Order: sequence, then C-alpha cells, then structure tokens
Amino acid sequence: MTYILIAILTALVTIFIAIPEAGFDIKMWVLIVSASVGGMFSGFLVLLGQSVIEDIVILITLLVISGVLWGTNPELGYIFISILISGGTGAIANQINQFTSNKRM
Repeated sequence: MTYILIAILTALVTIFIAIPEAGFDIKMWVLIVSASVGGMFSGFLVLLGQSVIEDIVILITLLVISGVLWGTNPELGYIFISILISGGTGAIANQINQFTSNKRM
C-alpha cells in the first residue's frame, strides 16, 4: 500500500511540474486531469504487481499509442510525457515493492 501511494504522489507532482517546464501551454484543468490520470496509471502498475517484462510491454504499448497521437497533433505531446513519467514511476515502484516483499519471505 505504501508503494502505491508513493508512486501516485510522485507521478502526480512530477507531471504537474514537468509539462509546463517542457513548454506545453495547456489550461490548468487539463494539467490537473493529466496529472491525476498519470498518478492513477502509476498506482495501477504497482497494484497489478507484474514482472519487469509485463510492465515494459504495457509501457511500450501506451508510449507507441501516445507517440502516434503526438505525431498527428503536436499539441498532444503532453500525453506522451505524462505516460512516460507515470509508467516509469509505476514500473520502478512496482519492482521495488516486489523486491522488498520477496526479501521479507
């Protein structure tokens, strides 16, 4: 449970700071929704508790989809950044969670 909260808060804060720093001029409500969805995705990856390969497959699939979106409309590049940050945060927190739970056994 602790790692889920850490992943959600880390992704939320990082996305909230990184998107404006990357130069995307989006409205505040879009930024809040994007950070919230990114935090939920990060927590979801930890909650699934999958292996490294499965995390990477999910992350690459979503990055390809968001990359195609970014290619068709450059204004939607913030979606790619949100998925990259939240997926990376979720995958790392998931692996730390698995390592610590396996170490306790």
